[in-house]
Amino acid sequence: DILNDTRMHFCQQVLPDGSLTGVLVSMSRTQLKKSKNWMTLMQQRGGDMFDTVYTATSKLEENDNGKWMGWVIELERDAEPEEKAASQAFYESVAAGAVRVKMDNAEE
Repeated sequence: DILNDTRMHFCQQVLPDGSLTGVLVSMSRTQLKKSKNWMTLMQQRGGDMFDTVYTATSKLEENDNGKWMGWVIELERDAEPEEKAASQAFYESVAAGAVRVKMDNAEE
C-alpha cells in the first residue's frame, strides 16, 4: 500500500453552453504546491470560495524523473449571481454527503 498526500477540490465546471457541472480536481505529489497556492489565492480574495471563477488548464512539466501534465490555476473573474447560487447548492450537496464521485481513469 502507498499513502500519498492528496488534495481534493470539488468544483463547478462552466460548460460552453454556460451550464455548470460538478467536478473533482485531485492534486497530489508534484501538484501539492499548486493546490496550496490556489487555496492561498482563494483566501486572499476573501468571501466564499464560490464567489470567484478560476481558469484551470494544464501544461507539460518535466524534471530528471520524467514528464507529466500539471495544473495551471488562474483567477478569471467574479462569479455571476447564478453561478454563485449553483456553486452554493453544490457545496451544500457535497457537505451533506449527497455527492458521489465517479472515478474514471483513477490510475492516470
